[in-house]
Amino acid sequence: MESEGIENRDGMEVVEQKVKRPGVVTKKMLVMSSMLCGGITFLLWAMLGFPRKFKNPRIFKDNTCSEDETICPQGWNQISNNCFFQSEHEKTWIDGQANCIAYRGSLAIFNSKNEVESLMPYLEPS
Repeated sequence: MESEGIENRDGMEVVEQKVKRPGVVTKKMLVMSSMLCGGITFLLWAMLGFPRKFKNPRIFKDNTCSEDETICPQGWNQISNNCFFQSEHEKTWIDGQANCIAYRGSLAIFNSKNEVESLMPYLEPS
């Protein structure tokens, strides 16, 4: 650093030094390092996080459950991987369907006499 000797009124020598202010350089370095960190963060997110969100979802072709995996709520009958509930209260079809929907189900639909006959042993007389 440069120093210059100057005398003041008292005859004492005064030393003047030119000092750079660190404020401007520090601010530039802070901005540059922030941008560098932000860029690295964005690149890491783009390489590691972004692809996960837009991957094709897995499609399972066999979505049937085995008998071991079907769990019916208490008070329900499990027959051939299906859960059946026999209500003790008489209701209209609409009320019965609404009740089934509340349990994420639907009223049983029988497509053949064999289906009805296979369920008969499980049904208690109302």
